[in-house]
Amino acid sequence: MENEQIINMSINVAKSGSKRAIKIMEDSIVETKDLLLITDFAAKVKGADIERLEKIIANSLNPEAIYNFAKNVEGADLGKLKAAMLKVSFNQGYPGFLKYTYLHNFAKDFPQLGTTDLDELAIKADIPHLSYLFAKDIEGANIEAHQAIVLKHPDAEYITNFARDVKGADIKELEDALLKYINVYKRDKNYAYVFGLIEGADIEPLAEYAVNNCSHWINYQFARDIVKDVQKNKQHEKVVLETCDAECLVAYGNDVFGADKKAIEDKLISSQYATLKDLYYLAINLNGADVTKIRNAMYNRFADTNGYERTYLDEIDKAEETYKKKLLIHQGGLIDATGD
Repeated sequence: MENEQIINMSINVAKSGSKRAIKIMEDSIVETKDLLLITDFAAKVKGADIERLEKIIANSLNPEAIYNFAKNVEGADLGKLKAAMLKVSFNQGYPGFLKYTYLHNFAKDFPQLGTTDLDELAIKADIPHLSYLFAKDIEGANIEAHQAIVLKHPDAEYITNFARDVKGADIKELEDALLKYINVYKRDKNYAYVFGLIEGADIEPLAEYAVNNCSHWINYQFARDIVKDVQKNKQHEKVVLETCDAECLVAYGNDVFGADKKAIEDKLISSQYATLKDLYYLAINLNGADVTKIRNAMYNRFADTNGYERTYLDEIDKAEETYKKKLLIHQGGLIDATGD
C-alpha cells in the first residue's frame, strides 16, 4: 500500500475518534521504520503521539527526517530536534553530500533557535558547497572560516559564487585563487569573464588572462560587458579578429562601442576559410556594412557556385540594391527609395 493511502486511511480512522484505533495504526506505522511515513502521520493525523514519534525521528540522526519533522509537525519540540541535528555526522561524499543541505535548511528556517553551533558544525564538515550556503544565507556565519574552506578545495564555480553572493567575502583573495586555479588546471576559463562581472573585481588581470588564454567569444563578452573602453578593448578586438566566426565578428562589430567594423569586414573578405554563407551573414547583419564591397567579394570568389548556396548570391544582389538606395537617400540623392 502506498504511503499516501496509509495516511489517508489513518486520517479517516482519526475522524472516528477512537484512540485505540489511532494507536493501532500508529504502532503499525512505527514498525515500518519509514521515517517519511512516521513524519506524515505525525503531521496529518489528529491524535498522533507527537512526543513518541519525535523521539524516533531524533534518535534516527537522519538530517532529512529531523528537518522535515521540525518543518511540518505542529507542536514539535524544535530545541530537541536541533540537539539531534547537532549530533549528525556530516562528511564529504555520499551520503554526506545529500545530508548537508538539511543542516543549512534547518539553520535558515529556524534562526530563532540560534545558529552559532550549527555554523560551527558546518565548518567542521569541511564541505565547500555547505560553506557557501551558510556564508550566503545564515546571518552571523563565520565568513572567513567558510571562505577558507572554499579555497582549501579550489573549484572555479564555488570560488566565483562565493565572491558574487557572500556579503563580506574577500574579493581579492578569491580572484587570486581563481586565476591560480584556471592557470594550473587549464580549464573553466570562462570564469575569468564571470568573475569580472562581480562588483569589486580587479578587471585588469582578468582581462589579461582572457586575451592570452580565452576564446574569441569570451573576449567579445569582456569587451561588451566589462571593459567598455575603446582603447583597452583593442586587445580583445585583436583576439576576435583572429577568428573566422562570422557570428562572433558581427556581434563584436554591432555590440562593442568603438569596434573597427572595416577591420571586421576585411577579415572575413580576405579569409580563405570564410564561406559564401559567412560573407552573406556579414553583409546582412553587420550594422553599417559595405554591402557592395562584400557582394563583389562574394562574386569574385564564388561566382561559379551552384545549388543551394547559389541563393546567397541571388539574395545579396537584392540586398545590394536596397543598400544603394538607402545610401543615396542618406546622401540626399533621392527623394524616396523608389528612385522617382
